[in-house]
Amino acid sequence: MMIKKFYSIRPNDLNLQIGVGSSNNDLTFYVFDEHQMCTCDLNTVKRYEKIGHKVVDTYTVPIWTLEKVCETYTKNKMIDVLSIDVE
Repeated sequence: MMIKKFYSIRPNDLNLQIGVGSSNNDLTFYVFDEHQMCTCDLNTVKRYEKIGHKVVDTYTVPIWTLEKVCETYTKNKMIDVLSIDVE
């Protein structure tokens, strides 16, 4: 996956393969034949399938609150940069 490229270029960064939300739970992540069309939203899945795209894989993605992320990974550390990919 792409995460290996991130680590090879920026080995000191912390990259989490999780979602961030208002509660801690899990969501299904749908991967389509067009990879840029990936989503966790079931309505979007149905819309993409309706126009002919196919789900090729699914993953269970943990969803954490930002509070849980910070409690788990920043214990007494200063955050230099926080980047969240919003979809």
